[in-house]
Amino acid sequence: MVNKSTSIKLRSSDCLSEQSRQISNQFRERTAQAEREFEQNIARRLTFADKQKIEKIIAFDLAHENNLWVDDIYTLGKIFQKGNENTVLLNEYERVVYKCNNLMNSFGKISTLFDIIESHNQLFYEVPYEIIGFTGIDNGAKLIPHIEVILKQPFVYNAEHATPNEIANYMQSIAFRQINIHTFENDNYIVYDLHPRNVLKNLEGNIFVIDNRIETKNNYKLKEKNVLLSNNIQNKLIDSDIEENNFIKRKF
Repeated sequence: MVNKSTSIKLRSSDCLSEQSRQISNQFRERTAQAEREFEQNIARRLTFADKQKIEKIIAFDLAHENNLWVDDIYTLGKIFQKGNENTVLLNEYERVVYKCNNLMNSFGKISTLFDIIESHNQLFYEVPYEIIGFTGIDNGAKLIPHIEVILKQPFVYNAEHATPNEIANYMQSIAFRQINIHTFENDNYIVYDLHPRNVLKNLEGNIFVIDNRIETKNNYKLKEKNVLLSNNIQNKLIDSDIEENNFIKRKF
């Protein structure tokens, strides 16, 4: 049985809540400005690793300026599970889970995670993500902070893990083609990591994709993986640039 609402196409303007949209827009605008100014200041093109570090500084400042920083994530709920990417906290009163995302599956880039969230909400809008804020570790004025993005998602009660066959049937029902057991595509998206642990089925038989990895066909992220690997050898130079350059020290 598939969700009745899958026949309804979500309008792109609805794929983020108002707060999520504001956070995303402010973050992207400030990051774009900082990248332009920093590139001019150092007289070279920014590398992928440069952009990762700038995004983390922007997120840190934006969070503290707008009361979006959470020092103690355990005030959000009780620990529910911990995976490679997310620490998941259950808030039974709000009937939601909070996910603290460490950016592992978005190549260390907050902007990429925001893209994934927007795509997820367009495709799997029964369990949408909201961007709540940020948490992490302040490593001091001369070092890059550790940043995690805090997301909120409805909690699916009375549910069990869907089987691979149920996942495949559901994805095919919303016009996706199966590439392999955990990966599906349509003309616009590649959705993968659809293991049973990431897909739930409730008592009515409705399917809920609660976690996944999504890439758009016109912006395939394998390019970013290659760039990230090639930039590893440059990290010492990049760290020196950022630490010695007064412009990057939280002055955007």
